[in-house]
Parts: sequence; structure tokens; C-alpha cells
Amino acid sequence: MEKIKFQIEINRVLDVLSKEIYDSPYALLRENIQNAYDAILMRAYYSQGKWSVQANGAIRVQIDGEKIVISDNGIGMSEEVLKENYWRAGSNEEIKILAKNSAVIGTFGIGGMANLGVC
Repeated sequence: MEKIKFQIEINRVLDVLSKEIYDSPYALLRENIQNAYDAILMRAYYSQGKWSVQANGAIRVQIDGEKIVISDNGIGMSEEVLKENYWRAGSNEEIKILAKNSAVIGTFGIGGMANLGVC
């Protein structure tokens, strides 16, 4: 039997992920604030009770003209995490387990694509 190659129309997929999957450009804010909250939950999980979401967690949203900055004091991402996970839709099993254990919503999926649609 001949193998059938999987093909994908990259430009169309990017359009769907970045523009059509969200009902509003405000999805950018929702997604990034959710990512910040997830980072805080993960930091609390890794601290094993030494760092509290309620006592220590902080999310800051600054809007200045055409610039929006959303920052948090969560777990952060190394360059390796960014390369291996952030821009790769879907996630590996280790990330799924960590997400479940720390009660986060996202697992390095397509939420970051909301930024592309607005930009």
C-alpha cells in the first residue's frame, strides 16, 4: 500500500489559529492574563507550599497608547521552554501532567496565537 502524505496549507492554518478561532480581539488580553495566572499557579506548585498564589501572586496589565504589557511573577520560561513548547501547538506528556498537577488551564497550546490575530 502506498503511503499517503499528510499535507497542510500553512498560511490557511495560521489564519484560522490567529484570526478565526477567537470571537474578539480582546481574546488577546484574556489569553495572556490566563497565561500569567497559569504561570503563578505553576510557581506555587513547584514551591511546595513556600509560595502562595493569594499572598505572593501578581499580574500587572499596563496599557499605554498602542502598547500593552502584561507581566506576572510566575514561574517564567527559559529560552529552551520557549523554543520547545511555546510556539508548538499541542504539548508533550510531561507538560500535560504538570498542568494537571498545578491546576492550570493551558498546556502550551494555541492560546498564544491570539496575539498573531491582533498584531
